[in-house]
Amino acid sequence: MSNCEPDIHPVTTFEEMFEQALLSRALKEKLEFKDFDTPTPIQMQAIPMIKKKKETIFIAETGSGKSFAFIGPLLSMCKPGEGLKALVLAPTRELVI
Repeated sequence: MSNCEPDIHPVTTFEEMFEQALLSRALKEKLEFKDFDTPTPIQMQAIPMIKKKKETIFIAETGSGKSFAFIGPLLSMCKPGEGLKALVLAPTRELVI
């Protein structure tokens, strides 16, 4: 997977993501509670691109962390009363259970 945006670089730690405001501090507590220490490769590349509002398509295996890679930045960008920010579609029943 390569990053074709020259001004957007992968981020290798969740702490770095919080420092760069790519994810909210509220998510930090949740990740620490669940013992997530290190982002997966898909998260390292996708989160910075999504936070910069770049159109993205990422392909990775099941269990690679794609859901959080997309949802984490979306949750960080959502504020009450600002209207629709994203439309999330679940491609299979198994992923929504």
